[in-house]
Amino acid sequence: MIPQLSQGGIGLSDRDYYLKDDKRSVQIREAYTKYINTLFTLTGVPQAKAQENAEAIFKIEKTLAAAQLSRVEMRDAYRTYNKFSVDALHKTTPLLNWKQILVSLKASGQDTVLVNNPSFL
Repeated sequence: MIPQLSQGGIGLSDRDYYLKDDKRSVQIREAYTKYINTLFTLTGVPQAKAQENAEAIFKIEKTLAAAQLSRVEMRDAYRTYNKFSVDALHKTTPLLNWKQILVSLKASGQDTVLVNNPSFL
């Protein structure tokens, strides 16, 4: 057993919805942003602030999507099997304390982690 870290953090089901500019993808993005806006307004956030929040969330998710591998790239077992020692992973992402994170995730005592997309981290 070995912990594995993967890409994620987006609300839409595929990174391409954020990155493609075809008519359908644009419509999906607009509907998704409207949905996020609606969620904020349902919790009592004023409309202007809800719109601002929705745009900020979408911008963050789009940045995450741009760093993700495509569905086809994710099928490549050689590309997605990247073994890191916990120390090496910490050097790759110095702002994240992986020893502490792994303990929080109840995966303490690990010296090695698999990362499917190192550039995403």
